[in-house]
Amino acid sequence: GPGRTARRGVGAVLALAVAVAVPTLDGYTTYREARPPDQVHTFAAGQTATFKHVSWQVGVEVVDNIPNARPIPADRQWLKIRITRVAVDQEGIIRRVPPDVEVRAPDGRIWKVEPLDDDLPLEAKDYRIGAPYHYNMVSMVPRALSSQVEVYLRPNPARMIEGESVQDMFKRTAKEEELKDNVLRFRR
Repeated sequence: GPGRTARRGVGAVLALAVAVAVPTLDGYTTYREARPPDQVHTFAAGQTATFKHVSWQVGVEVVDNIPNARPIPADRQWLKIRITRVAVDQEGIIRRVPPDVEVRAPDGRIWKVEPLDDDLPLEAKDYRIGAPYHYNMVSMVPRALSSQVEVYLRPNPARMIEGESVQDMFKRTAKEEELKDNVLRFRR
């Protein structure tokens, strides 16, 4: 009767839902195994975070405009972000690939951070251990959240070794187990 037909229809819909979900769940598991969840290390406002041979410090300034930038909507706010990087030893100089940076609101929303300029030496030989170098960056966030968003900095674990052949570099990076799963969270 009609009840049996309805049950069959519901059963078919459930079977379809399960069939669609299984590859997705499997794909998520594979992704998680390849890329573990982030390990977030939290630091107080103004605190220096030393991690993997490099010290980091973050400053955030709320500004009304950025030179040469287009006007922004009234409900948006510019943030100028200045990141100070100090190599604490030779290994800190080798790990000089720029970090990935973003700002996050307490509710989990994320905004991109764009680089403006930096004063990092182009050559490793010009770097000095203990000397501060800076990345100047900007982000645009909702005005209502401009004092709440926090900076999340993901140090790049890549090592740039002078004079290393491309072949040796590929061999080394294939062996390096270190993943980009560490994130430094700077409170405001």
